[in-house]
Amino acid sequence: MTKRVLRVGLASALLWLLPGTGLAGATEMLSLTNVTCGSLTVTGTGLPGGARLTLQVSEQASSPVVRSVPLRTSAAGTVRVDLRVSLAGFDEVSVTAVGPRGDTLVISSQQFAQPCPPARAAGALATTGVTLHQLGLLLVGLGLLAFGGLFRARTAYRGTHVRGTHARR
Repeated sequence: MTKRVLRVGLASALLWLLPGTGLAGATEMLSLTNVTCGSLTVTGTGLPGGARLTLQVSEQASSPVVRSVPLRTSAAGTVRVDLRVSLAGFDEVSVTAVGPRGDTLVISSQQFAQPCPPARAAGALATTGVTLHQLGLLLVGLGLLAFGGLFRARTAYRGTHVRGTHARR
C-alpha cells in the first residue's frame, strides 16, 4: 500500500512540473500601470515563453478594439510594453492578450475615477462662436455708446439767438 501511495505521489509531482499542466500555466497575469487618458503600461507574467501574442486595447472586454499591438514574449514568458493610445471618453480600459490561434489568454481591466474627457478635433479652436461673457461685454459696450450719443445730443450747445438782432428791413 505504501509503495502505491509513493508511486501516485511521484507521478503527480512529475505531472505538476511538466509545461502546460498543473500551476505552470495557471499564473498568467496582465497588470496595467501608469494608466492615463493618453497612455498605459502593460506588464505580463506567466505567459507562454517566446510566443507571438497580440495585445488588444478596448474600452471594455466586449467593446470594439481601439488598438492592437503584436509582440513576442521573453523566454521566461514576461512582457512589458508602453502604449500611447487615446482613451478619450473611456470610463474603463481593458487589455486582452490573444494567442497565435486567436485564443484569449488573459484579460485585465481598470476603471477610471472619472471618464477621460472627449478629444477635440485636430486643429479645432478651444472655443468657437460667442460666449455669454463676450455677449455681455458687447451689450454693455453698445449701451454705453447709445447713452453717450443721447447725452451728447441733449447737451449740445445750441447758441444764443436773440430775436430782432438781424439787420433791419
